[in-house]
Amino acid sequence: MDTNIQYNTPVPAPVSVAPTVPTAPAMPVVAEKVEIGEGGKMTVPNTIGGKLLWFLWGVVGLIIGAFIWYWVSNPLLVTVTGTGKVSVPATAATFSVSMGVAGENAGTTLTQLKTKVETLKKIMNESNLGVVEIVESQVQLTPSGMVIAGATGYQAMMSMSVKMNYVSQVADLVVELYQNGATAVGQPVISVENQEELEKQALNKALKESEKKLNEIALKKLKPIRKILSLEQASSGTTATGTKQTENMDEGTAANQTFEVVRAVSAVYALW
Repeated sequence: MDTNIQYNTPVPAPVSVAPTVPTAPAMPVVAEKVEIGEGGKMTVPNTIGGKLLWFLWGVVGLIIGAFIWYWVSNPLLVTVTGTGKVSVPATAATFSVSMGVAGENAGTTLTQLKTKVETLKKIMNESNLGVVEIVESQVQLTPSGMVIAGATGYQAMMSMSVKMNYVSQVADLVVELYQNGATAVGQPVISVENQEELEKQALNKALKESEKKLNEIALKKLKPIRKILSLEQASSGTTATGTKQTENMDEGTAANQTFEVVRAVSAVYALW
């Protein structure tokens, strides 16, 4: 038997190897920490994407800043008004009474004036109309020729300031004074105790009314932040109105007219 047997072992074909292409070295990646909010942190790679994120954050910040600037510099301007009124019974009325007489000589003219003054004072004191104060002025005695050219004799004049409590009865007293020799009676001026306190009450009412209007506007426009820019006050003065009577008034107070204090305010607000 032939023991020399040869086996043909297949030789593998050579494998072609692609040429090696050199590549750029990898860029090192450095991580940076960026704080967001309170206690929260995130890691942003310091690559092109990370820089882009920083840029976007900057743009968002500019937009927010511009919006805040526009919001602050363009508030809603609102003007609101309010009126407050307080009415109480008037406690007093003050008016002036003038008297004058003319005579042939200085002595008799002065005597006639004094007699007329005493007559008017007696009428006021006995009128039961609450006359509480009478203040007399100095007598003015002058020759008639100084007033009217060519006139003879003398003229005597004086005036009285009268204060009374029954305000509604002033007209009745004025008529009686004219009937008994008064030359002129001035326009009565009514007053009340604690007038400054009444003015404060009227002002507070006016401010409350204006604030109520402001709150309604702010709620409707969704503008919770406000700042007052200006405040103007106006007064209508004091007036006498119709007589009012309640069960708590005594006889003297019930006879009085009401004393009215009115205050108005105009306020300008900025709303955000």
